[in-house]
Amino acid sequence: MEYILPAPAATQEGGELNALYEEAQKQLASIADSVTASAVGARAQGLTLSTETQSAQTTVYAVGSGYFDVVHETLLDGRLISEADVKRAEDAIVIDESTALTFFAGDEPVGKTVTLNGLNYEVAGVVRTSRRLGETDEHVAYIPITAASANALAMQTVELTAQTADKTTGSAILMENTLRTWQSGGSFYNYNKLALGAAMPIRWLVLFAGVALLLSLVSRLNAAAWGRVCYYADQLKTRYARDMIGGMTASVLLALLGYAALAGAAAGAVTGFFHVKLKIRDLLSGIITMTALYSINYTIVGKPNEFLDMQAPTIFSIIPKTAPGALYSLRYLIISLAIAVIIKLLLDRYLETKSGFLLRGAGDNERLVVTLAQNPGSVKILGLSLANALVATAGAINLQYTRSFNVSAGTGTLVMGLAAVIIGTSLFARARHVKLTTGVLVGMIIYKGCISLAMQAGLQAKDTNLIVAALFVITLLASRSSKKGGDRIC
Repeated sequence: MEYILPAPAATQEGGELNALYEEAQKQLASIADSVTASAVGARAQGLTLSTETQSAQTTVYAVGSGYFDVVHETLLDGRLISEADVKRAEDAIVIDESTALTFFAGDEPVGKTVTLNGLNYEVAGVVRTSRRLGETDEHVAYIPITAASANALAMQTVELTAQTADKTTGSAILMENTLRTWQSGGSFYNYNKLALGAAMPIRWLVLFAGVALLLSLVSRLNAAAWGRVCYYADQLKTRYARDMIGGMTASVLLALLGYAALAGAAAGAVTGFFHVKLKIRDLLSGIITMTALYSINYTIVGKPNEFLDMQAPTIFSIIPKTAPGALYSLRYLIISLAIAVIIKLLLDRYLETKSGFLLRGAGDNERLVVTLAQNPGSVKILGLSLANALVATAGAINLQYTRSFNVSAGTGTLVMGLAAVIIGTSLFARARHVKLTTGVLVGMIIYKGCISLAMQAGLQAKDTNLIVAALFVITLLASRSSKKGGDRIC
């Protein structure tokens, strides 16, 4: 990445360029955690470089400390401009291979003297000839930026160059914001982004190839699954297989919950795309996606309601009818709780990773994510995909529990989710050893238990929404009381 500023006008004292160089170094040092290497340089084109017998128009780079750690040049002879050269403002110069051949015709160039705009410089090294963006001269040379300042050499631009610590756009955003705040009016070039744009056709080809490969794998998976179905169909001729068909089908259905999670993740990614890329308000983005999903679900099923055959196997059929009475009667609770605990443990593990910490940070303080050189938009899309994957999985489990589908079945689940989060975090606000995911699970159990108790107390089904509203108000008040006693730091 590079930030290019107009160079200060050259004066006899030559202090302006050196002062700008020192200030630029301080700015790059302030974002040192986001870059692996950085340097400051200046450029001037059309300067006259000459010897006693030859002269040529040359692009001259006045370079600071560490410049060649960022801008990699192949050294052919001698040495590069060193930190000592910069500190002492030495009249040293590094020329490219083309200049060496033009001026010295095969002689050893290192140690020879060349003249740049009337001032003598000693050749310290030779680098391989290469061309950079914007260069128009055939020859290139490098001198210490402090020497250019001391000799009042007229430079045209000052260039701050850095290599980011990662490939995300967060580092670029941080660098651009920092440097534009310091000195406005410059031009920012993200060469990683430019290279990405140039490589986009290839990336699309790779994407299409990947999709084709994925479809091929899905086709093979379906073929293998169909082969297993045919195999089990043959085994149905035996009584043992007929007794086990419910459990086998339940195992298949349990594995297919992954498809529901993928569909939910896709819906979350679409919501994130609307919000992050199209700049639509967060709440409105969710409403747009939910409206579209209503029609999609209706189209898939073909009608607003559908009921499953009571004899059809579900994931709860993993526990067969031949199981002990207590185990079979509690099959819904056991399997649902097992799935919830497994998801909770996986989620706990994920939230302890770098990506998980960024996800939590984006919810608490978006600017913190930018400070860590990450793209908050990508983190939001990831979070929405993950959340909607969990919601879709829960919906698939609930459909098999109730054995029914209703296109409007999701109404009110947001309130239940918020109530569970508030109850759980309020109860365990000061319990440092209890994870937040555990609190949310316990909060949902308490919430559903309160509704069940209210129903057993004589309230009718039509009063459910009233119960939900009352519980939600109570949980909000409890949350406010817990905050007064002291917030919990996640």
